[in-house]
Amino acid sequence: MILIWDNGASFGLTPFRSNFIDYVKCDIPVRDVTKVNRVIGIGTTLNKFVDTKGQEVFLPCVSYHLTQTDVRLFSPQTYHQMHGGYSEVHSNRVSMMLPNHQIDIGIHIEEANLAIVHDSFVSQVEKRKIGPQMRSAISHTRLSKLDFFGDLQTTEDYQDLDLFGNDMFEQEFEHYSNFCGTCAGPPSNQNLSNDQRELLLWHWKLGISMYRIQELMRERTYEEPNGNVKVLPPVIKPKFSTAKKCSIPVCESCLLVRTKKKLLGVTKQKLVLDEEGALARDKTKVDDFVSTDQLICNTPG
Repeated sequence: MILIWDNGASFGLTPFRSNFIDYVKCDIPVRDVTKVNRVIGIGTTLNKFVDTKGQEVFLPCVSYHLTQTDVRLFSPQTYHQMHGGYSEVHSNRVSMMLPNHQIDIGIHIEEANLAIVHDSFVSQVEKRKIGPQMRSAISHTRLSKLDFFGDLQTTEDYQDLDLFGNDMFEQEFEHYSNFCGTCAGPPSNQNLSNDQRELLLWHWKLGISMYRIQELMRERTYEEPNGNVKVLPPVIKPKFSTAKKCSIPVCESCLLVRTKKKLLGVTKQKLVLDEEGALARDKTKVDDFVSTDQLICNTPG
């Protein structure tokens, strides 16, 4: 099956489980034009390319496992974000500029007007030889960022893969704390409870008030005109049940936004052009010797 070099793809795509060198099961619905397909896994795929010198180059990519698809996609933006380099798109080809290689992929205008890679399949022998030397792509991107709505079975599957430490929540908290400064709760701060950490994490993810997040964590009760009472489940299901009613932690980024400008008491004086050079006006000539702290002479030479 051909491999399409897709610069618009956020992640790769493949229908084959054998393409992965590491794998995490998941259940993510993907809506098509006519139906809803389901992604059953995500992991690191290994793809084979040939550079301009004729050497084989193996590139990893984070990819979804979608059994219903009939194409394989490679995401260059995912690769460049993890490993550096850049790509150039020309009229008849795309060029991946890597630190030690240049890979040219032809654009087949007659067939599909896409950059298509043939013979990109990696055999089991090559995967066993090269796979252990590759850095895990899902370990690099942190699946917690991909799993925004909790569809991935993160805790159990991460520990099975041994890609992260045992305390998944601590690492996720540390990752997002780098976005907005240390705030009040680096992992070493024992004064911040787990429910406050989770609340602060959702605050960074969604960018809304922590009071609003606590409202979304609670059940909602509505009374219909006929008197029926309906209870809706919470929009956000917290890992720690006390997060919906804990005290609000301090967010340094929010405090910085609410700061006001401090006046330093500095005054500015406006220059009066008519009085500029009044002391030296019509009293000095070229080559005159003048002893003063400062003298502005507008005569060249």
